[in-house]
Amino acid sequence: LRARARELEHADHLRGTIVQNISHELRNPLTFLTGYIGLMQGGELGPLTGEQEHGLEVIAAKVDTLINLVDDFVTLNNISPDTLQRTLQGFRLREID
Repeated sequence: LRARARELEHADHLRGTIVQNISHELRNPLTFLTGYIGLMQGGELGPLTGEQEHGLEVIAAKVDTLINLVDDFVTLNNISPDTLQRTLQGFRLREID
């Protein structure tokens, strides 16, 4: 049982490391995209047409969606069964209505 527990701890550690690496690799290009979108929307890279401004707004919204997904992915990785149990304790679905 101890050997199996160590294997599970090692697997959990690897999972955490993989999630951290993936989130870093996804956030890095998203940060650059956000920066360039801001520069373009601010007119610092030249004037934009109305159509281009609209396109950048759509792109910025999609980048924000991706950033939120990465954040959610990391948050889910950090939730332990104990944390989830404490969060859901006393939670009633009827209170949502």
